[in-house]
Amino acid sequence: MMAGRSRVGDATGDAVGTPIGAPLTTRAWRRAQARLATRGQRRRRWRSRGQTLIFFALSVTVLVAILGLAIDTIRIYDLYARMQRAAEAGALAAVLYMPNYYSTNLTTPPADDAICRALEETIKDGFGQPCGGSPVSYCPGNPATVEVAICPVAGKPHDLAVYITESSNVIFLSAVNVGPITVTVKAQAEYLPPVQIGLDTSTHGAGYFGGYGGCTGSAVGNPSGGSCQSVAPQSFVANINGPAELKEQGDPYVNCEEGPAHVAATDQSAANLTTYTGYSAGGVPPGLLTNHQQYSTNYSTILTNHCGAHNTDRQPIGFAGPATSNTSHPGGYTYLVDVTQAGAGLWVYNSSYIPTNGQGSSQSTPCTGAQQIDQFAWYPNGSGSACTQGFYQNYGATPYSPANGFTASSFYFNTTYTLYSVPNITTLTAGAQVATLVAPPYDGVQADLTAKGCVPGQVFEPQSQTCMTAPASEFGWTRLAGNLPVGQYRLEVEATGLTSSTLGWGQHGYGLRLCPSGTTVGANVSSCVSDPINPPGDISALSAADMALIFPTTPAVTAFPLAVIPTEYAGRTVQVSLFDAGDPINAGFSSTVNTAFYIMPPQANGQANSCSVNASALGYTFTLPNWEQSRVQQLTTFGLPNTNYALATSLNGDNAFNGIWANVAVTLPPSYTQGQWTLCGYESAANAQDTLGVAIAPLGQSPAHLV
Repeated sequence: MMAGRSRVGDATGDAVGTPIGAPLTTRAWRRAQARLATRGQRRRRWRSRGQTLIFFALSVTVLVAILGLAIDTIRIYDLYARMQRAAEAGALAAVLYMPNYYSTNLTTPPADDAICRALEETIKDGFGQPCGGSPVSYCPGNPATVEVAICPVAGKPHDLAVYITESSNVIFLSAVNVGPITVTVKAQAEYLPPVQIGLDTSTHGAGYFGGYGGCTGSAVGNPSGGSCQSVAPQSFVANINGPAELKEQGDPYVNCEEGPAHVAATDQSAANLTTYTGYSAGGVPPGLLTNHQQYSTNYSTILTNHCGAHNTDRQPIGFAGPATSNTSHPGGYTYLVDVTQAGAGLWVYNSSYIPTNGQGSSQSTPCTGAQQIDQFAWYPNGSGSACTQGFYQNYGATPYSPANGFTASSFYFNTTYTLYSVPNITTLTAGAQVATLVAPPYDGVQADLTAKGCVPGQVFEPQSQTCMTAPASEFGWTRLAGNLPVGQYRLEVEATGLTSSTLGWGQHGYGLRLCPSGTTVGANVSSCVSDPINPPGDISALSAADMALIFPTTPAVTAFPLAVIPTEYAGRTVQVSLFDAGDPINAGFSSTVNTAFYIMPPQANGQANSCSVNASALGYTFTLPNWEQSRVQQLTTFGLPNTNYALATSLNGDNAFNGIWANVAVTLPPSYTQGQWTLCGYESAANAQDTLGVAIAPLGQSPAHLV
């Protein structure tokens, strides 16, 4: 037998010692294939492990980049947010300095400029250095080349732009070769200058506010013996009420209100709209008629719940002079006095508050005829045209009888006139005080003078309780300040009680005038300007005013130089608000009296303002609240040839707007340029006089804002 290699059998009997080259059984072949497959898998696993390492290395890089992007992005966004807040704070704080004090220091505290003021804010957030370089270095051609750039805005003198540029190192992204990132932010702020109310750009009113002291001719609504008919645009006098007076008397910024001054609609439940009356002492006689709900007819309730902070109206400018700064109702009426000729003096007409009887045909009928400009409110006593004194009461006491009248000192108030030097109209700093005039009050009511034994030509001094010669300031001129340098000034007029901030009633009319150097007390201040085209300056109220309008016998329409709205308001909607319009105090309280007011925009081609031009032809959009639409009447309804539409503030004596605001929204075209606006008023009663407040502001826009 031949010897050779063989396969050896396994437990199943398969030969495992079968000679090489001999055919395999099926099971043996499968085992061999399995061993070969195992060896291949091992080889493939080794190859896969190499690929995984490569993928892992790449994935780690991507993950680091994504993580770095997220973390560094958050860091950069946080930096961006801080930079943006700092830039906005700097722009808003410094824009009030534009345009005159961009790099020129104020002459009054805080004695800095726009650059330094902006940096003062950005430094608080850690950006920039204290100012001290040249103005050019703070506004290079490329603002991103410096950390903080503070630049004027071309074509917009009341704008200011603040740029902040920072470079931030990236922590994680630097691993993928991403370098520092530079971020630049910009904030631009704009300031809308206050609207100048009562500034007459024609030759009628240059250099003075209120025409009472400058009238000549017959006595129509002018106790000094002059007529204002010939200067219709200045047929008014500035007015301020005592701090304890009620808002329904025409001054929206007194301490208390007896009914809501802002309403969505008047109460139409009564056919004649005379359901409600204002506060009255004991209910007899009643207050003025109105058609909106009153809070109470008890003054103690009003004093507790609707005075001070509860009064919905505050002075829009927000300055307080020395007389009211520490009271519950700080502030007064603010005026811009713009002196253009060196040495000019500022004079006040009728500086002291001296309530007197009306100029009726006799003392028994003081409610009729032209009224004095200082007075308590007079009301009919229900028995004809005679009036009743004693409507007001000393708080906690009984109403005064006609024999005693208003002699209590609590009914009177001081009037304080304080002049401050300021940088300009757009830089609303407190300024430096230049002069102060504290004008004391006197009693000129005829019944009081008779009861106290005063002789003609005397007044009663309420503090000392003595008769004295009527002061020269009554319907005369008092100089507040003289020899003023060229520049702008802020005048604050305040009313304060003698004994308490809650005392002081009635209303006080006054006028203001600038006169050239050399004008003396003995001179006729009312005609001190020999060249009306070139006066020594202008006077205007800022954003809000209160005044008494005169309605002469003919024409039945009078004009008030409403405002000069700056060009910066172009394209915006401006709200013109009238408070307590249409309840004339000396129209005999007739049930047939009609009053109406309408607004005239600047006219084209430099034409003089006129209340007879059709306003709709001038291309302006006027919008009234829906509830006021029912009160719009065409002037032809009142027998006037003018086709304008007006807001009828009183129809047949209903006094619908007594004690509330009437609002008119005016949309200015983008092409608007600064011009004179006029308020036109119609009054059907001869020689009537209406006290009303005016406020003008951009609708829904803060004066200083980001753009």
